[in-house]
Amino acid sequence: MKITFDFAAKRVVIDGAEQDLMNLIAAVRELAPSLPQLTVNAIAPDQASAPPPPPHRQQETPAAGRPATNGDTTTLREFARSLEPDTHAERIAAIAFYVKDREGRAFFAPKDMDSWYLACGFKKPSAMPIALSDAKKVRYVSNSGYGKWEIDRDGENWVIGRLNRPKGDQAA
Repeated sequence: MKITFDFAAKRVVIDGAEQDLMNLIAAVRELAPSLPQLTVNAIAPDQASAPPPPPHRQQETPAAGRPATNGDTTTLREFARSLEPDTHAERIAAIAFYVKDREGRAFFAPKDMDSWYLACGFKKPSAMPIALSDAKKVRYVSNSGYGKWEIDRDGENWVIGRLNRPKGDQAA
C-alpha cells in the first residue's frame, strides 16, 4: 500500500488492495475532514503487489463521499477564479456554490468562508461576518441560524449565469 499526503493540493492519494483501502479511508476522513478530495486507486487483492493502475482507472471522490459532479476535478480555487467575481458577495456565492455542489456541504460558518477565501487566493474582507451580511443584502446567501450560512437562489443563479456565459464574454 502506498499513501501520499499532498497538503498543498489538499488531497490524499492511496494505492493498495481494496479491503485495506476501505478501512483506511474511514481513518483518513477522521484525520483530515477538511480535504476536499480523496483519490482512490483500487487494486484487486491478487494484484496488490502489481504496479498501480493507469491514471484512467482512478476514481476521484470529494471528502464528503459524494461523486464529483460530471467527473469534474476542478479545484475550488480554479472554479471560483474562473467565474471572475468582482465583489465579495460574488466571491462568496462562487465559493458557497462550489462547496454545496461539489462537496455536498449546504451550510458553512464565517470561519469556513475565511479559510476558503485563502484557498482561492482572494483578498479577504476585513470582517467576514460583515461581508456575509452584505452578500445577504443582495440575496446571494442567507443566514440559517447563528453562524450558519448557505447559498441563496440568487447566488446560485449568478454562478449558473457565469458558468453558461459564452467563451470570451467578460460582460456577463
